[in-house]
Amino acid sequence: MEVLVHPVSHWIGYHIAERLLHEGYEVKGIKEEGDNNHLIDFFQRNSNFELMTTSNQRKYQLAIFVEDIPEMDENRFERMLQINGERSSVKNATYIDAPYLFGEWMPMTEEGIYVGENYIGFSSPAFLEKGVYITDFLSQLLQWLKDMPAYQEIRVESVRNQSLKGKKLEKIFSVEENIPIKENINQVLAHFRKFQALYPAVNKKT
Repeated sequence: MEVLVHPVSHWIGYHIAERLLHEGYEVKGIKEEGDNNHLIDFFQRNSNFELMTTSNQRKYQLAIFVEDIPEMDENRFERMLQINGERSSVKNATYIDAPYLFGEWMPMTEEGIYVGENYIGFSSPAFLEKGVYITDFLSQLLQWLKDMPAYQEIRVESVRNQSLKGKKLEKIFSVEENIPIKENINQVLAHFRKFQALYPAVNKKT
């Protein structure tokens, strides 16, 4: 299966492309100017990856957009997924809201992460209860690629979210974690300390 990822240079787009390539998918990536374009170098030697431009007019079985869907001919895509950002008005797109997603290469400091304009501390109760590690999210995403729910809007939450305990809610998917969140945080911090010079520049919160 061939999947378009846009932008593949976004930290979430990078993780999606990496996982899809690992699973044997053919990935076409469109980059976006910014701090993370070096991430594309990780894919260049993979024969299943091809860097595309926004002007290409190919048709795709699936397109995955991170944050915003650019102005494109939606008839080129059999299925479209949008992850975070402002809800698109595109009719054939499924919107996936994952508000506390975190992982390597995202804008961050030693103390927390940036989600858009918001800063969330690693030690904050909200993050420890609701944070979803990117690897765990991608496991759910792969299931959706095989059997997509018939919803136009989906919200992703952690199984640790106490407000959802005992409730079965439509359009909300509780993501299981493979290892405790604090271990995932430590792994992300170790990566940040090792490659800090390559991370997006942010203004340190005090």
